[in-house]
Amino acid sequence: MNEIELKNLFMKAARTDRFLTEDERQIDGALIFKRKALGLCGNQSIKTLDEMAQLLCDTRIASSVKEGRELTPSLIDITLKYSIFKYITIDEVRDGKDNIRYQIKVYTSNFL
Repeated sequence: MNEIELKNLFMKAARTDRFLTEDERQIDGALIFKRKALGLCGNQSIKTLDEMAQLLCDTRIASSVKEGRELTPSLIDITLKYSIFKYITIDEVRDGKDNIRYQIKVYTSNFL
């Protein structure tokens, strides 16, 4: 997924009650996704495909859970800015039973 497609995707989650530029809308959407996925102060979470699909649906990034399931693999290895020096990454990991899970992590710009 290229940068423009990614921006447009996360702009769907942005609040609509204020006037924002495209960059501000993408950052707002990413912040909403981060807070839903990790809470206010969370730094890391591991989700199943169904949990990721529901998260994408709950944040209006995907219009349905089915679309969220199809979209999730394309989000692997993305880096998404949600604050001035903070970024989210989504990686694919495997558990002890070799099941695929999705790890959502927060990084500051010092680590990128």
